Amino acid sequence: MTTPPGEPGVHVVLLLDVAHLQLVNHFGMRAEQLTLIAALFDAAGNFVTGKESEIDFNMKDDTFSKLSTGMTAGLTLHAPPGKYRLRAVVREANRGKYSASSQPVEVK
Repeated sequence: MTTPPGEPGVHVVLLLDVAHLQLVNHFGMRAEQLTLIAALFDAAGNFVTGKESEIDFNMKDDTFSKLSTGMTAGLTLHAPPGKYRLRAVVREANRGKYSASSQPVEVK
């Protein structure tokens, strides 16, 4: 894929199942923090590039209801053309739980 500035790279889109997050009631707001990390590794397992991002949820019940069907979050990783292994990790702050996924990708 080509990223918006015209550089080769990968746009990583994560589907977040908000309904299954362990949101904490904090002064009448549902709160949680997710840390998203996406990284590309070459065929030898060497780190090529990566990004980290945080999502802070602090929402009222009606907003939670709207997001309970899920939402997406994305990161763009710039990398030279080649074949890579993409690793994505999401950490939930409230429970300290991690979810991870890996898959092969090719940047052309």
